Amino acid sequence: MNYFNLHIGDYVAATAHLSLLEDAIYGRLLRRYYMQESALPEEVAKVARLAGARSPEEVEAVQVVLEEFFTLETDGWHNKRADAEIAAYHEKAEAARENGRRGGRPRRTSETQQKPNETQPVSSGFEKETQQKANQEPITNNQEPNKSKHTPSGSSRGVQAQSDAGRACLLMRQAGCVSTNPSHPDLLAALAEGVTPEALADTVAEGLARSPPVGRPFAWAISAARSRNAEGPSTVVPISGARNAAPVRSTSLSAVERVHLNAQRMLDAEQRRAEADPGPGILEGHCHAVGAHD
Repeated sequence: MNYFNLHIGDYVAATAHLSLLEDAIYGRLLRRYYMQESALPEEVAKVARLAGARSPEEVEAVQVVLEEFFTLETDGWHNKRADAEIAAYHEKAEAARENGRRGGRPRRTSETQQKPNETQPVSSGFEKETQQKANQEPITNNQEPNKSKHTPSGSSRGVQAQSDAGRACLLMRQAGCVSTNPSHPDLLAALAEGVTPEALADTVAEGLARSPPVGRPFAWAISAARSRNAEGPSTVVPISGARNAAPVRSTSLSAVERVHLNAQRMLDAEQRRAEADPGPGILEGHCHAVGAHD
């Protein structure tokens, strides 16, 4: 046998009184017993040799262990628990060999059930057998830590970044950006640098309010927002159409206010250009208006 079940509770209860030397010798003898699947030699000197006992104290410990945990029979020293485990192993191994000769383990009843209108297979007589295969490998899945309850901090940051990216794309679409991508690396980098979803939406509204509007508002807004974030707090700008209006910081404006602000600024610029250099169309219209009054 390459493996045997060691029931720790039973072992500790039966060996708690042993000395450290006696416990070590008992463990060695058990491993030898299971490996050779037969009784230990009758002569104590040979058993001591198998256990690696050399000094008189170690040989005496071998004698103590044999007399307490083994029974001397005609073919040598037997351990009752080990004999039962070896017999159970051979029974399972024989069942596995028999199943192999029959083409594998019988299918379970649930696997052989079919619909009533289908042709039923002829029973081979093996469906009710429940023999098991011999198990030579320890089942250690109950010794592995449950990792599902421990979420790494990096994973939490990734989930938060995805949430911010989705929110940023939603606000940018509401501001007028038709195409967005929550997994775009530039967007994720901007959020990691501290650019807020609201700032990205405001920048989109600003770009679309230009004349003409920016061609790629998504990429342009990310680039502009990252640049402004790197430069620090924005400067003050006038908010109303009046030329002498009180200035406010652009960071205090909502997306709608920014649109109105930029539109008003464009109108003011056009008006100033018209006043500074009136075109022929305006003069001609003015002459026609005067002629009409005449």
